[in-house]
Amino acid sequence: MIVKNIKFKNNKVEIILDEKTFAISKENYIENPLAIDSNIDDKKIEELLSKEKVIAAKIELIRMLNRKVLTECEVYRYLKDKELVHKEIHEIINNLKTIGLINDDYACDILISMLMGKRKGRLEIIKTLKEKRICENIIYKNIENIDEETYAD
Repeated sequence: MIVKNIKFKNNKVEIILDEKTFAISKENYIENPLAIDSNIDDKKIEELLSKEKVIAAKIELIRMLNRKVLTECEVYRYLKDKELVHKEIHEIINNLKTIGLINDDYACDILISMLMGKRKGRLEIIKTLKEKRICENIIYKNIENIDEETYAD
């Protein structure tokens, strides 16, 4: 198949081939540029569309993380539900951990504060955090940091 034309519309790039047309994000196009009159095979198209699925899941996840704190395990489950490959999931998680959007220590601290606000005891807090699959070392480190006066109130 030959690339006949490339059109930029909003945040998408429309790739017009001699046999069909498809659209990808500008981010995907920058990473995988195409030229007019170049040849493209079905494998390359599938690669581009697969990358598009990863980018869309990542954008949706970042929007969710802006509203709500999620643990690494919760993020993994969310991405698994998006039917991404294991390698792609770990790539996204590592990227988000690097920029600080996924931090189990921070999530644990926020969850403890929230649960204490709901008048939950230490054992119930620990149980809830374990259900969210937060590492026990992180749980007990944050539980030890609970101010006794705040806890007593």
